[in-house]
Formats: sequence, C-alpha cells, structure tokens
Amino acid sequence: VIILYYLLHNKTFVYMFTGCQFYIFHLLRKLKPKKNFEVISYIYRVLYKYIFIISIIAWLLDQLLCEYVKFLYLHSFWHIGTGVVAFLGLQNLLICE
Repeated sequence: VIILYYLLHNKTFVYMFTGCQFYIFHLLRKLKPKKNFEVISYIYRVLYKYIFIISIIAWLLDQLLCEYVKFLYLHSFWHIGTGVVAFLGLQNLLICE
C-alpha cells in the first residue's frame, strides 16, 4: 500500500521515465548489434538491466524509509544510476542495426 502511494504520488515522472526505459529495453531486444559489437552490446544490456533495478530499489528505499536511511543518500544513487542507464541504453542503440 505504501509503495503504491509513492508510485501514484510521483506517477507522472515514474510513468514517463520508466516507460522510456522499458521502450529502450524493448528496442534493444529487437535490434541486432553491428558486426564485432556483439560482446559490447551484451555487456551494455546486462549493465543496463541491473543498474536500473538497483536504482529503483535505492529510490524506493529512500522514499519508504527516509528517516532510517537518510545518511546513505540513496536518492543520489537513483540519479546517478538512472543517468548511467540512460547513457548505456542510448549507446547500445547506436551500435545496433
């Protein structure tokens, strides 16, 4: 119930950002990397997926347990992680056909 409240409270941003990330991930699953870029593309995809999941967990912990985890600055990890995810996703799109 609490997670649902936070998702609905920030729903515009969550829908927009998460929708864009899932769309990029969907595109990456359909596109094939250019020749000689298969390994790099695979590494980008794995990093993309796991950094995005870790960033979401950090954001949820920051939102739900702010009083207890404030000293960890988890919100900053959310921003850093989502920036890295956006970079990896777009880089991977560039090396795909």
